[in-house]
Amino acid sequence: MDKRIGKRIHYLANQNRAYVNAIFKDEGLTHGECNLLVEIYRNDGISQEELGKKLRIDKSAITRVIKVMIEKGYVKKAINQQDRRYHCLYLTDKANNKLDYIFDVFHKSSDWLLDGLSEEDVIVVMRILDEMCENVRKKVEEIE
Repeated sequence: MDKRIGKRIHYLANQNRAYVNAIFKDEGLTHGECNLLVEIYRNDGISQEELGKKLRIDKSAITRVIKVMIEKGYVKKAINQQDRRYHCLYLTDKANNKLDYIFDVFHKSSDWLLDGLSEEDVIVVMRILDEMCENVRKKVEEIE
């Protein structure tokens, strides 16, 4: 048996991303951009630097994607009043109006990934994936 679990996880993530990208194509959004919107929604006023850390995106890439999201009218920046060197990020009304749809698509993509599995299997899969995520988190912390 091929034990390259990373290969399988990578495949699942790529296929899920492709599915979500196809659904959001008409909206002019990508899976990554929707993840960014959800993270800003969950952390209203988050700094660009902190958002990049949470999403594990380097500084230049997060700068580019935020610029695009501002141009598309989904994100706005405001100077942080406590530390004027930083900008706070907020969703626009346009983004807030899309959130229910984004969450719905994300839930449906989770549902189709788990299609055909019993409730017990889903619990086991989630527990194992959580343990694997924790293993990876620890390894990343060791090298950072």
